[in-house]
Amino acid sequence: MVNQEFIKWSQKPSKTRRIRKALRVGSKQKEMKNIKYLTVLAVVALFCTSCSHRILDFTVISTKNVDLSQGASFKKGSNRVKGEDMVHYVITIPLGSVSIKEAVDQAIETTPGCVALLDGVIYSKGWWAILYGREYVVVEGTPLIDPGMASNERAMKYGKIEFDKKGAVKLMEAMDEMEYKKEKHRIEKASKKEKFSKMGLSDFPGVGGSN
Repeated sequence: MVNQEFIKWSQKPSKTRRIRKALRVGSKQKEMKNIKYLTVLAVVALFCTSCSHRILDFTVISTKNVDLSQGASFKKGSNRVKGEDMVHYVITIPLGSVSIKEAVDQAIETTPGCVALLDGVIYSKGWWAILYGREYVVVEGTPLIDPGMASNERAMKYGKIEFDKKGAVKLMEAMDEMEYKKEKHRIEKASKKEKFSKMGLSDFPGVGGSN
């Protein structure tokens, strides 16, 4: 006769079997999580798209008035430059329009004295994420530099312009950074003094009066 206690003991799941069962359950849960994760990625990929489109290759392009009589003195820059214009999209509706002119202007203005771009490309790119997106137009090229304009732009990095009572320019002069900071401080101090004088506080400590 089989021992009843032995039968009860044999019917109990062993520790190894319990561990294996737990591992199987955990593995299934992990697979379900992976499936959910991949599903979410697939949905996001479906609604989040991007694209790029080549519009034009050019030999020379400019939005500036170029004095061609000085063309012999122009120099080709050593580095390529880039400019871009961008528009927002909300629910497929553009909030404006991209402008190639703005992109060209931005690229030209990155280099002092640049009057045009050489050997470049214009292309569009963009991306879309369900309810919001952006579209860009990008211009890349090598700057064509007028040395005369470049020196003038560098010289006028800081300057002062004074107007007469009729609004006509009576003085325009270039200055270095130190002169600019001194002049700025003088004007700010004079403006504060005038402001407190109108308030009846001309003797306010630190504003033109006694300390």
